[in-house]
Amino acid sequence: MSAIALVGSVTVLLKPATLDRLLLPFVSLAAGTLIGGALFHMIPEGSAALVVA
Repeated sequence: MSAIALVGSVTVLLKPATLDRLLLPFVSLAAGTLIGGALFHMIPEGSAALVVA
């Protein structure tokens, strides 16, 4: 996880043309990570709700 977080610091060293080409995949990776983390945190709550009902 730390290596993935360091990807953002590498962007400071990139040329603007390279950064423009890589910006969309980086944003997609960040969004997917946040959505995946949120969904994985909801699994225990959802399974607990199914057992009670």
